[in-house]
Amino acid sequence: MLVYHAQHAHPYPVVRANVTMPSGTVSAATATLHLVVNGTPTTVATQTYTGTQLPGGSTRRVALTFDGITYPTGVYPYTLSLSATVNGTVVQTQSIDTLVIVNRSTSEFGAGWWLARFPSSTGSRTPSPVPTPSGVQRSATRTFAR
Repeated sequence: MLVYHAQHAHPYPVVRANVTMPSGTVSAATATLHLVVNGTPTTVATQTYTGTQLPGGSTRRVALTFDGITYPTGVYPYTLSLSATVNGTVVQTQSIDTLVIVNRSTSEFGAGWWLARFPSSTGSRTPSPVPTPSGVQRSATRTFAR
């Protein structure tokens, strides 16, 4: 059976984070997402927030997205950095994690299509990201007998 997922036809990965601002007056904050490709960090998204969007002493959910069409399917390390001015002092923090991108834009079945229960139609024996029915992607190792 063939399965289709629009996010795999043209991936727009989203990185989300809960940001807790220190108490005080926040004048501005900037979140920057760096994706590491072939060992080189690349800035893929930047978002600026006002003090009313990320007020001091509060926790807010932020999300950064980018066009992932040029990235092949794989697991990518990333760094999400946040720089904010609180009471006139610059405060910085960062989070390091990994992001799975599933890019089936050039699938032999058409963009976004693949065979159900198989990460690829070639029966690859290498670890590859496997989408779950909800669209959440996890890294998994599958072995296929020929």
